Amino acid sequence: MSFIPDWLTIDFVAQNIAWDIFKKVIFAAITAFLATRTMKSVITIVKPKANIQDLHAVPVFGLLFFLSLLLGQSTINLPSLEGGIIEIAWGGNVTAKSDSNQTQQEIPFKNPVLLVASIKNRGSMASVVDSYSLDANIDGQIFNGKLLMMPNTMTIDVNEKQKLTLFGSDALYDKTRTPIYPGSMITGVLLFSFDDVSALSFKRNDISFTLKYKDINGKENAISYKANHRGGIANYIPGIRQAYSSK
Repeated sequence: MSFIPDWLTIDFVAQNIAWDIFKKVIFAAITAFLATRTMKSVITIVKPKANIQDLHAVPVFGLLFFLSLLLGQSTINLPSLEGGIIEIAWGGNVTAKSDSNQTQQEIPFKNPVLLVASIKNRGSMASVVDSYSLDANIDGQIFNGKLLMMPNTMTIDVNEKQKLTLFGSDALYDKTRTPIYPGSMITGVLLFSFDDVSALSFKRNDISFTLKYKDINGKENAISYKANHRGGIANYIPGIRQAYSSK
């Protein structure tokens, strides 16, 4: 088992870390050299008769070089993705249509999990996002969900009187194929199925979910969500299309 993350490759070290260290060394050397010359000039002006030979250039330069290297700002550009699950619905009655044909028969899903998630980039480098996966923790047992392609429309029961329709154009895996730039956020929908989970187990209210995804460097991120309800999405969520209708 390797303790080195997959995203920390030789190419990444050469292109980012090594280049960053090189720039910091050059900056520190120039800063230390100029600071040493400035100190000598100030001493000569303030105390013309002072013996500046006592100011050993090498130790002073070394000290200033070390301080400049230590305090120099890093220039490594990396994405820093922060995700959040806004709403989640699982089990229950979920149907979908693969196109806009109103006469097409609705397709039911087995043990579906529909979630709305957002991903923001707090780093200094744009990044795409992929490799989405979802785990469900039911009574300490971990189940792996299967990522499904979002249909053209998907309808879920919100309550006894309302239905909510979401749209495939808001699939998060498609939206995040376009890089998320620093300071930006993208919201989208993901659909998973859990074929190994019984319908009875999915009726529990204390299920924990963990959504995982990777950035452009292959670094994995995870979002944990402690679910305490099985209801549908009840409120308007900016960033995705939503259509409510009566049953």
